[in-house]
Amino acid sequence: EKFISCRMSAGKEEGGKRKRFDVEEWYPYLKPITFSTSIVPFSYREAEAVLHACDDFKHKVNEKVNKEDQDVLDALVIKIDSALAEYGEKGCFIRMSKRSPKDAALYDPHLISCFEEELKIVEQSNLTLKNDKSSAYIIATMRALTKLLKVNSGREAVDLFSRSQKRLLPDLTLLLLHLQPHQFLENIIIREFVDIRPEMEFRAFVHNGNLNAITQYNSLCCVKEIVDNKNTLCSDMKRYFEETIKPLIPEPSYVFDIVVLSDNTFKVIELNPMTEASHACLFDWTKDREILENGPFEFRIVTGPVKNAHEKLAPEVKVFLDKVMPKEA
Repeated sequence: EKFISCRMSAGKEEGGKRKRFDVEEWYPYLKPITFSTSIVPFSYREAEAVLHACDDFKHKVNEKVNKEDQDVLDALVIKIDSALAEYGEKGCFIRMSKRSPKDAALYDPHLISCFEEELKIVEQSNLTLKNDKSSAYIIATMRALTKLLKVNSGREAVDLFSRSQKRLLPDLTLLLLHLQPHQFLENIIIREFVDIRPEMEFRAFVHNGNLNAITQYNSLCCVKEIVDNKNTLCSDMKRYFEETIKPLIPEPSYVFDIVVLSDNTFKVIELNPMTEASHACLFDWTKDREILENGPFEFRIVTGPVKNAHEKLAPEVKVFLDKVMPKEA
């Protein structure tokens, strides 16, 4: 899966069984060190209505969503509003059990203005190496897309779902195709929204209880703060794993994503399986499997401008950057 970053793909539901790395499974034991999360049941019938809304958005028509679907969506809005109430005005990040609708932000009418605001901040903050325009534009895009995933109401959440053409649309299509209603175990996951710096996210690989590798999550941009503080970041994350993360997780092997917050504390974002379903970022499952599974420990970051970086992005992200990035960048 290729976007700006590298989450695990949804995969096919197996006989309605909850997978070990669904949010519902790992959240209880990561609760102290991750973002506050609520789980809202999502029914087969609600999934059908959301899928019809996705189809209508894709084809720019109002054909699939009938009166019954609209009633279901309206009730879903009320249900999500109820769950959002406990988070107050700070807003939430919303996703399904397996994946988020993060591609939906690409269709937000505020994307360009949000991107321009973030680009000013990035350039004024000297976040990238001198003359590395490509990294600056990619970081600004990541930040803008992240901010536009914030929802404050059930209506905003359902609208976000309907715009997710590359993620929720194919995911729900597969789930409804292969599962009967009694096998359907998808939920809506509501997480407190924290204005993270997505460029400060890392992915770590644990096998048989050993932390064998950490990689910068985004392999297409160079971040000056990471380059300047590589050794400190590495030692701090290794210590945080040994002292805080490892004692909480019963699984022997897993991949975890972690972000450095603006106050230099850590938050674990999620767990993924220690398999090729989890993108290896700056590592490669074929070339580096021995390192990922047995070490010796290695920490990889982007140390300079990435040649033709925006050409390696997902096509829809590349289309956006082609509109806003100067040719010489």
